[in-house]
Amino acid sequence: DCLLSRGLGDVYKRQAYCQARSIYLSIKNLVDAFKNTYNEIQAKKKAEQEAAEQQNCLPTLVALC
Repeated sequence: DCLLSRGLGDVYKRQAYCQARSIYLSIKNLVDAFKNTYNEIQAKKKAEQEAAEQQNCLPTLVALC
């Protein structure tokens, strides 16, 4: 009886570990997806800002010529 309950304890521990790992990996994947989306948005904003700055410089360059 003692050996059986000890064996079941190991099974329950393994199940708890697997469930915790699954939850951890799900959260990690979600955080990684948010980071990637955030980085893409930041890169797009930077590109738009640089394009706007280049357009603002163009009239100045034409006036200097």
